[in-house]
Amino acid sequence: MFISHVTTPVGRGPMSLAQISRQVSAHELTKGSKVDKWAIYRALCEAKKVFELSDRTLALLNALLSFHPKPELIEGDQLIVFPSNQQLSSRAHGMAEQTIRRHIAALVNAGFILRYDSPNGKRYARKERNGKVFQAFGFSLVPLLARQHEILDAADKVRADKLRLQSLKDNLTLAKRDILKLLDTAAISEPLENHAPLKNAFEVVIANASRTANANDIAQTLAELVEIKNSLVKLLIRNNKTEIMSANPYQNERHQESHESESLKEERAKSLRLQNRQHTLQENANTSHRSSNSKPTYTKQFSPGQKQTQPEAAPLDVILRHCPEIVAYGPSGNIASWNDFLSACSVVRSMIGLPLSTFEQACNVMGRVNAATIIACILQRFDKIDVPQAYFQHLLRKTGEGKFSVTDLLNSTLHDGSRERQL
Repeated sequence: MFISHVTTPVGRGPMSLAQISRQVSAHELTKGSKVDKWAIYRALCEAKKVFELSDRTLALLNALLSFHPKPELIEGDQLIVFPSNQQLSSRAHGMAEQTIRRHIAALVNAGFILRYDSPNGKRYARKERNGKVFQAFGFSLVPLLARQHEILDAADKVRADKLRLQSLKDNLTLAKRDILKLLDTAAISEPLENHAPLKNAFEVVIANASRTANANDIAQTLAELVEIKNSLVKLLIRNNKTEIMSANPYQNERHQESHESESLKEERAKSLRLQNRQHTLQENANTSHRSSNSKPTYTKQFSPGQKQTQPEAAPLDVILRHCPEIVAYGPSGNIASWNDFLSACSVVRSMIGLPLSTFEQACNVMGRVNAATIIACILQRFDKIDVPQAYFQHLLRKTGEGKFSVTDLLNSTLHDGSRERQL
């Protein structure tokens, strides 16, 4: 019953069993089946890697489809197109004749068109008096109609894979960001030995991640990062609970009230000592201001022969008065304590791209508050500093050489910062 559908190529080209099978299968159509020719073409373009088709081969198929007069491929219609090589070249952006033959062969071998060669190998059609074509020799588009479900399913799978890959990449980026911020929080509130293993594990995972990884590799990396993130969250929550719990082993209300009373006494004593120290620093600053008629400075006085290890930090209210921009990055847009100030500076540190290792090195040299104060000053004068990371390292180097103090930088925030533009 398929004898009329099976044709052999003209010339010396052999006829293979695969070609016979493709010709027979192509005509096993469901009655009344149809498909939009450009929809099936777009689907084939999306799934080109699945069917191993090149862009040039698809460009030639586009030209072949343009010779079919209707927008749809319908079962029972005349689905053979018979353009000359010259016409094909014109609609395929000037493709050379030898290239046309090569890509036609690729479409035939892939099973998306069929050859119907005339006795002399030419492409033409015979028409009735009313103009209706009753016999044509050229290329049949029937395989596109017959394989429409296969092509559409392949395109759907490609789209789903792309969507999954993009989703995995987005989640990977979010996991990296979350871990970096959690590590910053841990660096402020936790001893190094508590979070260092998790930081090392994170660096190993990132170092082993490939830029050309497939979806499965990205999913594996994401699973490892999620595990590290969950461990960090558990660490921070556990230690936070430990800080707010009473030290009394019986955990009853009466003992908690007694412990709280002692804590309040200790906090009041600490607050009084801090106020006294700030008052002394302020008096020194006012004396310096009256003598030099310049902006106030804040320095610690050392007796002769005393070794200076880390510079004294300025009071919090002084820092915020000189660097008001940092307040917006505090919890709920406010800074009411040193913890709020350090947390805000941690956010800004990540924002300007300063490595955590560089910040920790600065903490060892000048103390955590002074290192954070430099970040606040950089934010205050951000529009005058070209490379914040390099500027921070420059100040760290000068501190190690004894040629810089944070109080000088605080004072300079009230003046023009043209010097930083050079760094």
